[in-house]
Amino acid sequence: MKKLILYGRRNTGMVVLPYLVAKGYEVKVISDDKDVIWVAKDLKCGITTIEEMGDDYDLFICVHGDKIIPKQFLRNGKMINIHPCLRWYHGHNPIKRYIEDKRVTGSVEAQYLIEKVDAGDLICGEIFRTPVCNTYQDFYNIALPYYTRVISSALKLLRI
Repeated sequence: MKKLILYGRRNTGMVVLPYLVAKGYEVKVISDDKDVIWVAKDLKCGITTIEEMGDDYDLFICVHGDKIIPKQFLRNGKMINIHPCLRWYHGHNPIKRYIEDKRVTGSVEAQYLIEKVDAGDLICGEIFRTPVCNTYQDFYNIALPYYTRVISSALKLLRI
């Protein structure tokens, strides 16, 4: 069984975690979100931290993690970031900028995690249309299924 570490928070974490477990992966979770931790425990997933995760995993998946991974914990080719609207917005809170710019074309991409934030090579992605979004909920109502689609594609491409 392949071992994954999922680093994420609410919205995406609540969707991606059960998806990964349902696909048969052994998942450990890093989160400061009490609801994601509750779901992880309910699904019998391990809980860990960045400092304690070790190297015994096949893939580290960051989905809206709120901290930059320190350089000493980065592992080339074993860590990916799932990022909304990466094509247009690097860095923190891209959905806020998407809403402010009144965009109607969104995306979710998978990229390798490297030391420079949001600069890793693109693995795969999905582009989709939205109405003008006024809230995060408006965006997530359309975007959430694309997170699992992109993760599924990335796992296939990486043969995990």
